Amino acid sequence: MAKRLKSVIGNVVMIPVSEDGYGVARVLNKVHTVCLYEMYMAGPFKSRDEIKTEDVMKCKKVIDWGDDDYIRNGRWEIIENIVPEEEIEMPYFIDWADSYYTGNRKYFLVRGIFNDFLHYNDEDRIDIKDEEVEKYKRMGITCAGAAISGSGTEYIFRTNLIYNEMLTEDSPQAPEYVDERAAKEAKEFEPFAYYKDDGKYCVTLISDGEYRQNLFDEFKDDGWLGSGDDWEHLAEIYIHENMKEDLKEIKFDSEAGMFAAYFKRARTAKKFLKGFKKACEDDEIMRDMLKKALPF
Repeated sequence: MAKRLKSVIGNVVMIPVSEDGYGVARVLNKVHTVCLYEMYMAGPFKSRDEIKTEDVMKCKKVIDWGDDDYIRNGRWEIIENIVPEEEIEMPYFIDWADSYYTGNRKYFLVRGIFNDFLHYNDEDRIDIKDEEVEKYKRMGITCAGAAISGSGTEYIFRTNLIYNEMLTEDSPQAPEYVDERAAKEAKEFEPFAYYKDDGKYCVTLISDGEYRQNLFDEFKDDGWLGSGDDWEHLAEIYIHENMKEDLKEIKFDSEAGMFAAYFKRARTAKKFLKGFKKACEDDEIMRDMLKKALPF
């Protein structure tokens, strides 16, 4: 079995555009398996040795998107990695689920895809109405290169894009979207914050001397200040007494001004957050934890 390669932001790749010619593109951003590509109108090139990346990247560009299959299976050769100097926001793209699977065609605005086109990350998918489709419609390249063709020696890329202006201010934008479930949870968890970052689930609390500070003040002679580190010690007591089975997947990284805990699974993070907040808002339970724990 051929070795699977990694597609990452900054990959500069050679794309076959004819039997003996290659174009050059770079990955500007990536969400799940979907890449945002910057394709350079230069060439075509006969071999890797002909490609002077610094010169190629000064040529006219076309922005488009597509799956990363051909990078991961080696069909699009990675020649180097040049990470963009500025972060490029991943636009929304139009996609749909076919009636064969769902009973009717449904349209979505998406940033990326999990294992196949039916398994979207809920945070990156917005349902849109049939009549809105034309407003957001975009064409993208596929791993088969359907939207890329060789076009002689003047330009390598001739695409079926309606897409070159997608990063400009007048491009169609995704409709304003409110995740009602997330908004409800955010209100329930206040003043704690819960979010996902770099594959981890995070719980944080700004220690501003307000939330439950009256309880810390009762024990100030014992050294309690209400700092982020103090909240961490309380959290450790709570976890050892109520979530010992989850110890291995919880990490802390608090500092004086902020409590921070990181979890491998969302379920564990929410379990901790709901239970810990409930305990801290019970005066007697919190006093008991303050007596058991040692201040930072």
